[in-house]
Amino acid sequence: LTKLRTITLDGNDMKDPPPEIMMLAESDAQELCLYMRKIRQAEITNSLELTGYMLRSIPYSVSLLTGLTHLSLAENRLTEIPPFIASIKNLRSLHLSGNQLDGLPAEIARLKDLEVLDLENNMFEEVPRPLLELYS
Repeated sequence: LTKLRTITLDGNDMKDPPPEIMMLAESDAQELCLYMRKIRQAEITNSLELTGYMLRSIPYSVSLLTGLTHLSLAENRLTEIPPFIASIKNLRSLHLSGNQLDGLPAEIARLKDLEVLDLENNMFEEVPRPLLELYS
């Protein structure tokens, strides 16, 4: 598998990647290991910090962390927020700064406990419609 660039192991019960995975390019293996630890820790702390991971999309496994109250996806390469973000109903702060977003899903209005929504340094040309609808 010399051309393998991505391994997705979301939603499994592994504590750490097996040693064979650790033989991948050192930086790739370290990133995978760190990501898995952060997901496990988020189940305990209700906070997930995935800032600066160069993510192009939000892993579906994040939606399974329904107890999250803090989620930071800042400084990535996100171009959209998937509707499943609304399944994290206890979310109080959502940090999306420094991405490439130009819109938000209507489902974001279902986050009734949301107190902080950080959208700075994105591609918005106007206030996203779902935010306007919160006040109409």
